[in-house]
Amino acid sequence: TPERPQLRCDNDSVTPSFIEDFNRPAVIHNQAGIGFAGELGDRYNDLAEKHFEHALELEPDYPEARYNYALLLEEELDRPEEAEEQYLTAIEDNDGTYPKARNNYALLLENELERPEEAEEQYLTAIEDNDDSFPEAEFNLGTLLESLDRLNEAVDHIERSITIWRQRNRLDNAINDARALARIHREREAYDEALETALDAIDWCAQTDDDRLDSFVEFLVALEGDVDTDSLVCGAYRAGLRYVTAKDGSNAHRLFVLAFQQREECSGEALRCGRSAGVAIAAHAETIDRNSLGDPLADLAFDDSEVIADAMADHAETLRPPVCDCLTLLTNDPYQGTEETDAEESLRRLESNAFGRLATLAV
Repeated sequence: TPERPQLRCDNDSVTPSFIEDFNRPAVIHNQAGIGFAGELGDRYNDLAEKHFEHALELEPDYPEARYNYALLLEEELDRPEEAEEQYLTAIEDNDGTYPKARNNYALLLENELERPEEAEEQYLTAIEDNDDSFPEAEFNLGTLLESLDRLNEAVDHIERSITIWRQRNRLDNAINDARALARIHREREAYDEALETALDAIDWCAQTDDDRLDSFVEFLVALEGDVDTDSLVCGAYRAGLRYVTAKDGSNAHRLFVLAFQQREECSGEALRCGRSAGVAIAAHAETIDRNSLGDPLADLAFDDSEVIADAMADHAETLRPPVCDCLTLLTNDPYQGTEETDAEESLRRLESNAFGRLATLAV
């Protein structure tokens, strides 16, 4: 069974069921129980339990307090059978529609009580009760189906969770779910889909400055030999360009090296990107921590530098789109041209400076 992160319910993901009235003593006890539960250490869990019990003595049909009590029993007091009873009562007290309680009850069934078929049913009901827009439950159901080796169904649910998170502009959660989706695609031997998912996640990491990028870079490296080489080279090169301005340049370097090392297995645009990745390695050398990474140019042999320079000289027109990106990196001089004549002048200046840098590196 793969190690898989599981998400409990984000309150923003479900339709609000309750508006707390702090003039009610039961509400005060419920909030006190939440405050003591887990946050202040195990010695306060008994006190949290007493507050939840008082809340339910005052208002036996108070589903939110019962839900919080179930979480305490499950997560802090290790009493899963009692937690199950509280979850079921909370759902019943809320007219049978309590999506976040069903989601967390399903997790209990899956992980603690080892009843996966019932867990699946609860996830599906939670999604339906929340107007088919419950990404945590979609993700949890997807990873459950993965553990049951129902991989195609797992993909459907996790793709839905990612779509919802992106619609809500929650790329942090989309990145989390993309890790699972890429892994499942690889288990299915759907390597092109795995590559596409990883590259999407790398792009989202760049947009949000997310520190989980390294795991996706490692995933791309692991796909080498399984995925279409042209797609891998183009994807790795373009992903590297997203990271050239990062304080830690090691991931950009690794992406460029991955693309450059595979270049001779490619043709057309992929070959151009692979050769341009060598330019990017050279361009990016000064921004990389040499102590942590070693020599950034270790993979760029003398003859490779000549190949790149010759290709740029002999095939300027066909190489121009990707090489222009790398010229900007080499010279730290952004491409400024707007009118056609300005564009040509700017590009010639960049080429002149870049060839000077390449000649120095080759020596």
